[in-house]
Amino acid sequence: MSDKPFDEDAKVVVRSDRAIPSRPGGYFGVHQPIRPPTPSPPLEVQPDDEVLARQIRSVLNAEGRIPPYSVAVTVINGPAELDGTVTLEFQSTLATALAKSVPGILTVANRLKVTSY
Repeated sequence: MSDKPFDEDAKVVVRSDRAIPSRPGGYFGVHQPIRPPTPSPPLEVQPDDEVLARQIRSVLNAEGRIPPYSVAVTVINGPAELDGTVTLEFQSTLATALAKSVPGILTVANRLKVTSY
């Protein structure tokens, strides 16, 4: 455990070593900043699966870096499944992180396929 207090303004970075080179000299890996999830109190009543799926779709569409309608979302009793195709590895990683941030989602099964150009 660290002696330092939690810094809410610190960047949280998702790293992907399978992404195409985006740095000078061909360094492989992309650092994509995401905000850490805001802690929320436990839910007293588990939301309906369709409501959770709609919330995940809304978060994915609002983010802007994941192409609309490229990810199909299914929620069954809390766990979410992401299916579809994205063009970059970080989009797959980001979709998982965003889906996990929705209150009421227990786990996320990422079945997204990454296609290269």
